[in-house]
Amino acid sequence: FSVVQAPYVSPGRRQPGEIRPQILLYSDDLLACGYDSPARLAQLIAGWDGLMKTFKPDALVAQSAPTALLATHGMQLARFRLGRGYDLPPATIPQTPMRHWMENDRQETSRREAGVLATVNAALRACGREPLLNFADFLRTDGDFLCAFRETDHYPDRNPATYYGSLGKTDGGTPIDWRPGAVRRVFAYLQPDKKVFMPAMQALFRLPENFDVIVAAPKVQRGVGEQFRRPGFRLFDGPVCLDQLLPDCNLMVNHASSGISNSALCAGIPLLMLPGHIEQIMQARAIGRCGAGLGMSGDFSANDILHTIGRLLEDPRFRQAAQSLRDRYGSLRPGQIADTVAAEIIARVKAGPVATAAG
Repeated sequence: FSVVQAPYVSPGRRQPGEIRPQILLYSDDLLACGYDSPARLAQLIAGWDGLMKTFKPDALVAQSAPTALLATHGMQLARFRLGRGYDLPPATIPQTPMRHWMENDRQETSRREAGVLATVNAALRACGREPLLNFADFLRTDGDFLCAFRETDHYPDRNPATYYGSLGKTDGGTPIDWRPGAVRRVFAYLQPDKKVFMPAMQALFRLPENFDVIVAAPKVQRGVGEQFRRPGFRLFDGPVCLDQLLPDCNLMVNHASSGISNSALCAGIPLLMLPGHIEQIMQARAIGRCGAGLGMSGDFSANDILHTIGRLLEDPRFRQAAQSLRDRYGSLRPGQIADTVAAEIIARVKAGPVATAAG
């Protein structure tokens, strides 16, 4: 069993005052990862080629690894995509817009897709490879393993697919229990570097003292904790074990990350979601569509958050929607899902020969 570094270009941090174009397509999201430069992308393809020659695999299982798929396009090996929805965009022509709830300018999305395709093809030619006819060609594989739920898929109009369930784990972190006698129990997972962090903390701190509020904020500065001290409010600077908290939790507040959100839904817990980037926005809208939570975006205050928490706690429809998902999927366990996916991949590879996904 070997672990090696994947060829990778870091997107880098946004500079102060830098304004990047709004992400509309999956290909837009790849621009900062080498797809803005034929030379850089050719280096990445060559890196993956080197790994393939070194290890000579019978199969590739790619999770959030589009360049691995691009480099192996047309090779005689089984290729599979594994992901939670966002990282398995439908291989449609043209691409499915990420902001599917908005009116999308077809001319603009076509222009953008053509631009990235031109970069991809220039890189492929530099590596002595045949160009693609369409951007989506290299995304077509021998099978997709969607580790998510149909109701919370980032892409609501995906063609019929098999959903295996969420791989989100809940057994890591500091063990902790709810305070006895609390009338409501609220758990929040927040990132201290986000703009919404302080308004969210202020709103949670203002909840009644007969509530029990637990906030996990990895790497939060110690001084922040000093500002938020009172009975019924606890702040942790790292992950906490959710196995002990989820069964009696009344509400979860987070940034709409897929793993922890699906874990909450599997326990029948409604969500207040404060998304930051496009993947989280898509996830928040998916959960909102099935009625199991509310998302907030844009500029809002602690009062706005406090009001939304009240809605989620007082309106039984949110909890009923979350419990409906729990009744459907709550018995699924991440370890069992992983075993099922692994067994199916191995069976497909052994069954060979596998037809190439050459488009």
